[in-house]
Amino acid sequence: MTTARAASGPKVPVVPDHTLTRVIGRGAYGEVWLAANDVLGTYRAVKVIRRENFLEERPFHREFEGIQNFEPISRSHPGLVTVLHVGRSPDGSYFYYVMELADDVASGRTLAPASYAPLTLRELIRRAGGGRVPTARALEIGVTLASALRHLHGSGLVHRDIKPSNIILVEGQPKFADIGLVTTDLEASTHVGTPGYIAPEGPTSTAADVYSLGMVLYELFFGLPAHKFPELPVPVDAWSGDPVLLAVNGLILKACAASPAERYSSGEELWRGLMEVATPGGASRLSEPSSSATRPVEALVDPVRPPPPGRPLVCMIDDDPREADIFARVFSPDLEIITATRLKDAVSRLEASGRRPDLFVLDLYFPTGRDATPEERETMLHLRTEVEAAQRRLSEYLTSIGQDRAGGLRLLDQVQHEFRGVPAVFYTRKGTAEDVTACLQAGAMDVLRKPQPEVVDPGVDSYVQLEQASRAHRASLLDRIENLCSSRGLFAKLGRAASYLRKNWRRL
Repeated sequence: MTTARAASGPKVPVVPDHTLTRVIGRGAYGEVWLAANDVLGTYRAVKVIRRENFLEERPFHREFEGIQNFEPISRSHPGLVTVLHVGRSPDGSYFYYVMELADDVASGRTLAPASYAPLTLRELIRRAGGGRVPTARALEIGVTLASALRHLHGSGLVHRDIKPSNIILVEGQPKFADIGLVTTDLEASTHVGTPGYIAPEGPTSTAADVYSLGMVLYELFFGLPAHKFPELPVPVDAWSGDPVLLAVNGLILKACAASPAERYSSGEELWRGLMEVATPGGASRLSEPSSSATRPVEALVDPVRPPPPGRPLVCMIDDDPREADIFARVFSPDLEIITATRLKDAVSRLEASGRRPDLFVLDLYFPTGRDATPEERETMLHLRTEVEAAQRRLSEYLTSIGQDRAGGLRLLDQVQHEFRGVPAVFYTRKGTAEDVTACLQAGAMDVLRKPQPEVVDPGVDSYVQLEQASRAHRASLLDRIENLCSSRGLFAKLGRAASYLRKNWRRL
């Protein structure tokens, strides 16, 4: 590999319809750029792989084959980064791929181009209070990543370079991101990857991927670097048998066993183990790893435990992720909440949780006929942050992409088909009398109004005002939501009766 370029930095590559502003990450063979889409005005990440960084031709082609293998499945699982475009330079000196952009370390989805820094799992672990991520959040991340690895392996591919810095967070969702070494399981014979995360036999199989993810989980749950495995951060006499960490530690010891024969053989097996831990009561049932594992199973006392099974599980689907986050923050002390911007993401996250929801809360004014594209959602978020002078533009834009009540009713129909017997309500800023009638006739159990500030302050962010109003009306809304959750069986029967009456009212 050639030495680094001068202080002026790498030559800015040419990527059609994108303006590349600055380098936000570097790897062994290329760099990642922050790029603005010239057509949509949205920001993306562009990874550029340069031929000059390789001593031989074959490794350069191997990187390109990795993206060829990964791109077709990149949009098929929420735990895989979405690849939007792949291209080559005219002279063949580099290739590139355009990806969705990670959250900002400091501001989440609110992007300040000059200061933007991508939020990786490595950074999340580093910033975690007490040196490690709270158990409930770590378990959620672990299940998602194991599910994504399961999907990758099920597609006949292996990753070969799993590590915390190669996992980004997009709207809080963890995703495998640096996928240049992805290959078919029949071709994974070269020794690549990152020291500390490479299995003893080399990164050549699905079991080797499990070893790498196991090391990631070790850092995620226990806050220690991979090279300290299997140490724990406190002595044995400081813990008192936390069942979740006890079970997770056992899973990690098995995932990182030196011998592949004693290890989980694929992402499928690791995912099933984590799912059992995530299921209420499952941690206590999980068996310990074999005695030949690296060391006896130990556990730590964690001040933040997984949500108790008694809390109702509410699934919120809103194409505006910031409004969904506000809902989650306001009601999470009393409800377990899963949020998503699309139904398919909600299904994946509910599958990962291992629970059936007690209630769906749906955005009424939802894109019709199709999911809004990421570009459309970003544009909508931008418009919604503008104050009164931009309200007309927002209305025109939402009309142009077909976002109206019909989209919400279509979403309700899909939810009812996918989760029979689970009640659903709408949660909307608007909601005329005609809207309410249409929603109830379609089978919704209620239409809840998003609380609005009594006086709109043009100098305060609209989302901040929405959260303040939501907290002011929290008690009354929570009471209605909990009643809906506790009456799930009754509502299922009433829903079926109402459906029958709607279809047969003329004859009756």
